[in-house]
Amino acid sequence: MPCMFCGSEENLTREHVFPAFMGGEIEVLDASCGKCNGEFGRLEAALKDNTKLLLNLLQIENRYGEVPTAKVNIGAQGMDMDGLFGFRDGQGEVNLSDVVIDRGVQPDGKRLREGFFCIP
Repeated sequence: MPCMFCGSEENLTREHVFPAFMGGEIEVLDASCGKCNGEFGRLEAALKDNTKLLLNLLQIENRYGEVPTAKVNIGAQGMDMDGLFGFRDGQGEVNLSDVVIDRGVQPDGKRLREGFFCIP
């Protein structure tokens, strides 16, 4: 059976029926050539990076049974904390990162920094 993408019969490799990063375990032997497999692998890597939050929200496990961690933007009421972010873990918990933001120099010459530290 030739490559299902280009028809080549050389250097045939396994092809996942459903992407491995979305839990796909079923493979078709000798389904794609090495060139097509590599090209589609790069496309799947980009798709994986761009769907981490969705995979996390829908609790879709990868082939190892793990739900990906996703970076999320966070806001803190009453604080101007540009760049504040956290990570939503595989169980749906949002964990904040430590934040220190440099606000410049005060008139008396002292540096002004604000932020907070998260203790697990």
